[in-house]
Amino acid sequence: MVLQTPLRPHSPFTRHFIQWQRGETMSMPKVPDITPEFELERYEAITLLLTSIAMEEMGLAHILNAEGEKFSTC
Repeated sequence: MVLQTPLRPHSPFTRHFIQWQRGETMSMPKVPDITPEFELERYEAITLLLTSIAMEEMGLAHILNAEGEKFSTC
């Protein structure tokens, strides 16, 4: 089946559509092998994890507070 619609010849969509029509599949992304050049002690990792959780909790609290203010002004 060939689609007979006018497509821009050099757009990325056209290129991928033509590859799809031909049955060509896209390859997997090539991710570079990145190895970290730093080391964390156990207590540092725990501190970072707890800080991350606390910041998420603060964000959720702000969202809930804003939603509560919506109800109080109605």
